[in-house]
Amino acid sequence: MLCIALALAVGLLARGAVMLPARRPVPALALRRLRRTATTTMVTAATLALVVAVPVALATTTATEAQVMNSTVVSAVPADQVNLGYSTASRGGVPAAVRHQFEQHTGLTDPVELRTVLASGDSGDGMDPIISGQPTAVATSAALERILERPLTTAERQGLETGKVLTTKPVAADHVELSTIEGTSASFEVLPLSQVPPEYREDTAGFIASNMVKKLPMEATYYVYTGLTPEQVEHARAAPVELGFDPSWVRTQEPPVMFETPPAWVITSWVMVVLVVLLAALLARAQARALHPYLGGLYAVGVKPSMLRRVVLTQMVILIGLPVAGGILAGVAATAAVWAMFPQPAAVTVPWAVVGVAAMGSVIALAIGTVTGTARLTARARFTD
Repeated sequence: MLCIALALAVGLLARGAVMLPARRPVPALALRRLRRTATTTMVTAATLALVVAVPVALATTTATEAQVMNSTVVSAVPADQVNLGYSTASRGGVPAAVRHQFEQHTGLTDPVELRTVLASGDSGDGMDPIISGQPTAVATSAALERILERPLTTAERQGLETGKVLTTKPVAADHVELSTIEGTSASFEVLPLSQVPPEYREDTAGFIASNMVKKLPMEATYYVYTGLTPEQVEHARAAPVELGFDPSWVRTQEPPVMFETPPAWVITSWVMVVLVVLLAALLARAQARALHPYLGGLYAVGVKPSMLRRVVLTQMVILIGLPVAGGILAGVAATAAVWAMFPQPAAVTVPWAVVGVAAMGSVIALAIGTVTGTARLTARARFTD
């Protein structure tokens, strides 16, 4: 609907351009013809703008959706950290013997111990939860600083020590009710962390001091080794194979699987753009043929072919150039307006390749219309010079 409304606005703009006063000969001759068919000009411009806006909006929506989805796709572990036992924490945790072998083999020691609290901020009433997911219990402020790889602010340190949930994302409330599937619950104040590594921002709801959630159920402990070199990370990654235990028990940073636009969407966008170019070219050719009697009359009274080309070019700019440019803007603007309505608005990603082809198609159509509209008159001029 937005594309249709904006296309109609482009049509009205084209009609307004036709009605503008012109003092110079070329614009005056070009607009005189178009004023006789002002309504047809408006309809033609609006239709072409809509035909251009739809594929541009489709391509822009597809590119924006891919960008938004990929912006939340991150690795589960920072590059200089290794995680042991996360995947088995819900099943009792990594055996102590395996942890001992792992540390002896890799030389890694003194991990941060974390536990997932089996309670969430989802009240079950259908409303959006205050925090999404389950918080992670950490023993001390120093341990959390190692996880976040930065010093905590005074407010964050005091918040953790006084039992607040330090959320990884902004929240709209100052309290959260953490509830378990058994029906027990506890209320906590919340405080958003000022800076969070993307790996934890997307994968963790927040952090809370372990001694503040003793009454809530928790998974088994898993271990995070921090501040590692690339060599240490590689050694840890190879340890499960070398020691003969489940490789899923060790997590290191892995390139995330990014969302790729389905080929069918890409092909559809390009096919529609090609159709736009062909339609613009056909429209230019048809308009040029319709202008032959008018141009012939101008030529008969002594108007030079070079001036006739400029007359045709001026008309093509209004009939094709303006609608194509307006259609591109309409497609992008409509997409931006839709994405702005989302709870978390996203910046629109413009597919410049598609826009560039549509713009180039406009230039080609203008050239076709100008050349076709004056070719016979130019040839006649050569034989009469």
